[in-house]
Amino acid sequence: MKKAPLYLAVTLAVAGWIVPPVVAYAAPDRLAEAVTLQKARNWSGAEKALRKAVEEEPGAASNVALGRFLILVGRPAEALPLFRKALEADAALPDALAGEAEALGDLGKYSQAMANCEKAIDRFDGDKKVSRKQLARFYLILAGAQGQAAQKEGILAMIKYAFSVKKNIDKALDLDPAYARAVYGSGVYYLEAPSVVGGDAGKGLALLEKAHKLDPDDYGIHSAWIGALADGGRKDDARREADRYRQAFSGVPAAGREAEVWAAKIK
Repeated sequence: MKKAPLYLAVTLAVAGWIVPPVVAYAAPDRLAEAVTLQKARNWSGAEKALRKAVEEEPGAASNVALGRFLILVGRPAEALPLFRKALEADAALPDALAGEAEALGDLGKYSQAMANCEKAIDRFDGDKKVSRKQLARFYLILAGAQGQAAQKEGILAMIKYAFSVKKNIDKALDLDPAYARAVYGSGVYYLEAPSVVGGDAGKGLALLEKAHKLDPDDYGIHSAWIGALADGGRKDDARREADRYRQAFSGVPAAGREAEVWAAKIK
């Protein structure tokens, strides 16, 4: 595969799939069922359980839980109205605001995503009711939106956001060192950046592996690691991980499309 430009690669790392696992929202019994099914890689069953939770308790928390799952499986267009419905009930709900910005970024509406994140950071930074993990998501989504702007809007935008992307990834990691997507975003940066500005392919590959261990349910992270293994000449390792990937995400159409990126490289 032809390597993506740096800003495009960082965009894919931090804007395309910023997706933590299903969180402790919604009807407790349905949530527990969804988590169990997701861990078993029964994606359709997990979705059904979350939709049932929305039916039983159609509040903000249930809508956010289902929305985050839909982003996880690559369906941001369906997730966006769920976050907006949650915000109708509570306009200051951090996870709904982050979900909305995340979905907007996934849908290519990076200017809106950027503005939403900047507003949220101004509102929540220093607010003791908002966790470091929640705040980290806004910084990472912001980095992804800036990466998209740099890639889409030409040289002036690249200059404008040249240091902001990495700075915001690092801020997310400072807030939450175990944030798999932030580790992943940092890994992609080191893989793709020229050596004169700190690029380090070995460090980047190690960070992708770490990110995968932190969140093995994230197909975007796993896919990027497979591609990086192949690019680094480790085709046997890439094939081994590809087999695991296909088994784990066979029920996720978006993951199948992602596999097309590296399938030819591991033959």
